[in-house]
Amino acid sequence: MVTNSRPYSAVKRRIINLSQLFTYGSGAQWLCRYIFITPERAVRASAPWAIEQDNGMKHQTSALLSCMERFLVLEADEKRLLGKMETGQRWVPRQTLLWEAGSEVERLFILQEGWACTYRDDVDGNRQIMDVLLPGDIVGLQDFTFPRHFAAAAMLTDGEVSCISSQDIGHLIHVSPRLTIALFAAMARQETLVTERLAMGVHRDARSRLAHFVVEIHTRLNKLAQTPLASFEFPLSQSMLGQLLGLTHVHVNRVLAQLEADKVLKKHRHHIEVFDARKLREIAEFDDAYLDDSLDGLGDYLVNREKARLWEEKTSSVR
Repeated sequence: MVTNSRPYSAVKRRIINLSQLFTYGSGAQWLCRYIFITPERAVRASAPWAIEQDNGMKHQTSALLSCMERFLVLEADEKRLLGKMETGQRWVPRQTLLWEAGSEVERLFILQEGWACTYRDDVDGNRQIMDVLLPGDIVGLQDFTFPRHFAAAAMLTDGEVSCISSQDIGHLIHVSPRLTIALFAAMARQETLVTERLAMGVHRDARSRLAHFVVEIHTRLNKLAQTPLASFEFPLSQSMLGQLLGLTHVHVNRVLAQLEADKVLKKHRHHIEVFDARKLREIAEFDDAYLDDSLDGLGDYLVNREKARLWEEKTSSVR
């Protein structure tokens, strides 16, 4: 894959001027709350989608195509259709707000590189991270049929995104039953991640919840590329883990310290180091069935049905 040698060149002209930002007083605090940063670091972030496209950025592999290929073996015409839908590849720095909660659903984003999340803030400013998204995931897919986003979306790391319009998704559903099934499969698995986390919050203690999430992230990363459990990328802070798992920062810190003392794992700033994989899985009580990408033959059924339809059209025209 071609990398961008100047990842921030596309946003230099759009960087928020700190003095201008604080001219608006409370507005600056509001912006900072949405992008995971303190006011003194707000200058590093861009406004929602205030990023210029780098037209020179091209990739050998479409993230949308890779997402669909998790569920189906795609045919040439399906690959062409997906290739036309995915547009506007852009490099985005970490902490970039992709959209705000309540904003109109105009486009969805596909992660080509990097990590992102969706989250909601309550009236008191408390944050709940709803989901963590990895390369190949479609950001905002659950909101597709709604007029407005129920949660905000932001980048957790530097990364690259491309976009797909709601109209293009509607066209895909109209012309391709197989790709529609793959799209629904992607949506269902994103929803299942949230459902599983809710179940963990009800039935597990903090130690098990945290261990379960660590194993889940590793399993998802390993689907993208072979990832050793001994050490893998994990750019979430302790505060973010608390916002995701429904724990206080103090509680997360205490659990991580205990796991390190027990020689199970150690959380570094940007990665996790696992000392005892067997013990970690034992604590997590992890069952990866909810991460299964199999469609149980549904894709083949659709192919055979389409072939039968085409054969029927051909024979009827001969008659």
